[in-house]
Amino acid sequence: MCSNETLDDFNIKLCDFGFSTFFDSKKKMSLSLGSPLYMAPEIHRDEEYDERVDVWSLGVITYILLHGKPPYLFNNENDMVNAIMSKEIVYDKKDWSKLSPTALSFVKLCLNRDAKNRASVS
Repeated sequence: MCSNETLDDFNIKLCDFGFSTFFDSKKKMSLSLGSPLYMAPEIHRDEEYDERVDVWSLGVITYILLHGKPPYLFNNENDMVNAIMSKEIVYDKKDWSKLSPTALSFVKLCLNRDAKNRASVS
């Protein structure tokens, strides 16, 4: 969704209400929902999770928008899940040097496998 007051104040909002729920910072979630490519490692591990899974998804989306392809190369869903769980994300200097250091830092902060060290929106 896009909204703006003026051309200088343009906001883009990513949304998918198919699995939406009210956010409660005191309550962990446990349902395994979503498209596997965008699901955080803790969901693939069937662990309880919080809002940081959405930050992971934002990181995947941003990576794709900036790089043109997903953070992992894979042949099938099993390979994809294994990559999300353990494969190092490559930030090729040739491709990523064209982007600002801030953009790269943002993506790395979002795609931190350790949810406790991943950015939070709360």
